[in-house]
Amino acid sequence: MMIFALSKRVPTFNGTRLSYQSLWSPTARALHSSTLRLANHEDPSLNRNEIWKPIPGEPEKVHVQTDKVPGPKSLALLKEMDAIQETRTVNLFWDIQKSKGNYLVDADGNTLLDLIGHIGSLPLGYNHPAMLDAVRSEKWIHHLTQRPALGLAPTSDFPSLLKDTLLRCAPKGCDQVFTSCGCGSSANENAYKAAFIRFRNVQRGTVEFSEEEMSSCMKNEPPGSPDLAILSFEKAFHGRTLGALSTTRSKPVHKMDIPAFHWPVAPFPRLRYPLNEFKDENIKEEG
Repeated sequence: MMIFALSKRVPTFNGTRLSYQSLWSPTARALHSSTLRLANHEDPSLNRNEIWKPIPGEPEKVHVQTDKVPGPKSLALLKEMDAIQETRTVNLFWDIQKSKGNYLVDADGNTLLDLIGHIGSLPLGYNHPAMLDAVRSEKWIHHLTQRPALGLAPTSDFPSLLKDTLLRCAPKGCDQVFTSCGCGSSANENAYKAAFIRFRNVQRGTVEFSEEEMSSCMKNEPPGSPDLAILSFEKAFHGRTLGALSTTRSKPVHKMDIPAFHWPVAPFPRLRYPLNEFKDENIKEEG
């Protein structure tokens, strides 16, 4: 997802036609490099053996013992939950204690290889010992039982925590940390706002607001509420919160009945892989 504050004429930015290659920005390359650095454990403080050590009790293979998945216990739980909550997207129920590493154990005892990790939220897999030890520690139990308003009153150890975690793997040149809520939608919402704020600060040449800006924004009118936009791509998914939905274009059910900003959309190339075998076709697709 690339964020631009621009006019509604697309696909240009500051008069320059956008290309998909140009969207691979220096920041994106820096983030990619940082990710690879962590993955390859170039940080001497990371212990490769500890990180990749097999999780005790992790299954060795898939094992399905019911005729169908979901099995009868998951179906019974689905019926029970359907009486009190929306369940149309539920696939199965799983055992939070028995699942280990890359393997999910469902309510019926089926062992399944998990290729989605709860939409990417479990990069270390299920019940990683290091994670369990951390949440059991005296240090972290206080953080887990009291959710602080970090923007108003962070804990006394918060600066050191940021230095030892997020800044430890930050791309070169990035020495500031912004923390928000814990989901992708809220991260995108705040990224959108940061882009708009930065763009307007550059336009006005100051971080001070005029009386006209302050009064007009309370009416959702310019100049306080400027006519800016974010360009997103066809088939993109960026979350289901109100602002993020205006850039989500994956399924109608995500957007139905929700008011949206009239923001531009661009086609996204459907490349064929492996890239080295389809060079001509991909060049044509991106043309």
